[in-house]
Amino acid sequence: MVHRISIILCLLVSMATAQSINKEYASYLATLDLTDEVARLAPEELDDSTDWLFLDTRPEKEFDVGHLPGAKRIGYMPRQPYVLEGLEKNQPIVVYCTVGWRSGQIGAWLQSLGFTKVYNLNGGILAWANAEKPIENAAGQMTNRVHVYNEDFSKWLKKGEPVY
Repeated sequence: MVHRISIILCLLVSMATAQSINKEYASYLATLDLTDEVARLAPEELDDSTDWLFLDTRPEKEFDVGHLPGAKRIGYMPRQPYVLEGLEKNQPIVVYCTVGWRSGQIGAWLQSLGFTKVYNLNGGILAWANAEKPIENAAGQMTNRVHVYNEDFSKWLKKGEPVY
């Protein structure tokens, strides 16, 4: 219990410092049962100097509305391991979903398969959009539309057009 509380406190502190995650959103994320097995990176921590592989763990309909440029959809259930074919185990991978729960589970799964540089996008695509990072749709065009999972989650999107 003490370990879980310290993890939640660390998570809150790190989230409160990220520009893309406001205090209210950070408080909400702390209520989720996010795995602590996968390191988290805020959108602002991802630079162009690393050859990141972005894996979207959301369903196809969410991915098609908007996703990180160049991302591959791996899904959540059923898992799509064919996306991993040919990847080096030390390839830097960032997994993401709407807020970070599904991607945390997939990140832990990837680590169990031997991938060593796996990170969860802290705050998910909502934090990415709030940081005003680029999003593309299924046609490869830039968009401000973001699938927010459901109407309740739309309140966490501060930049962009929510779709649910």
